[in-house]
Amino acid sequence: MDTPASSPIARPKPPSSPRLAAELLQDPVDDLDGPEDGYALYSQRFLDGLRLDEEGLIAEFVACEIVKLEVAASVELEFLDCVVRNSELVGQNLSGPLVRTRFVDCKFSAVDFTASGLTDVTFEQCVLLSPSFQSARLKRVEFRSCKIESADLAEAALTDVSFPESALLRPNLPHTKVERVDVSGASEFVATRAADLAGWILAYDQVQGMAVGIAEELGMMVKDYKPSASED
Repeated sequence: MDTPASSPIARPKPPSSPRLAAELLQDPVDDLDGPEDGYALYSQRFLDGLRLDEEGLIAEFVACEIVKLEVAASVELEFLDCVVRNSELVGQNLSGPLVRTRFVDCKFSAVDFTASGLTDVTFEQCVLLSPSFQSARLKRVEFRSCKIESADLAEAALTDVSFPESALLRPNLPHTKVERVDVSGASEFVATRAADLAGWILAYDQVQGMAVGIAEELGMMVKDYKPSASED
């Protein structure tokens, strides 16, 4: 008998799933093992209006399309080969692996990606307010037509990350390691400290727009020049 789409398969985490994710993310298997209880697996399903609110639950989604996902803040989520649409996550723990997954038209408020591994992940037309990517590893991640405000990227490692047609506003970037991080296609880019942008790829107009801030950061005084009466 087929299991209804709204009911998880609750069982201890199978070894094959974390080993697969570990191989993809090149992490130790033990780091991805979950508890024996409180685990739910959804595989190869279309899920519309799924709600998860069990305290301390770890939910893993494999090859699923998910619409209007509702999740309590205490639930930890992992995604592999999934599409998530029209969902709102508030205070959510997404520190588990996210691999080959698309988030479309979703809103993230104070979502915790701390120390997570995001590989081949796309955010499309999403809003991310105060997300934490502290110590996270982002590899081949694209934020397309998104608004990302006050993202904490402290000590994160970003490789092949881009922001086409997105607004990246006031990210926190101390000790961020970057390789081919491209904001040149961003519709808006506002950084608080130019010193944190070493290695970033910017467009000429973005650099020109930051010129005054860079000068002030270096201790220069910037003012408008007004010719004296004798120069008229």
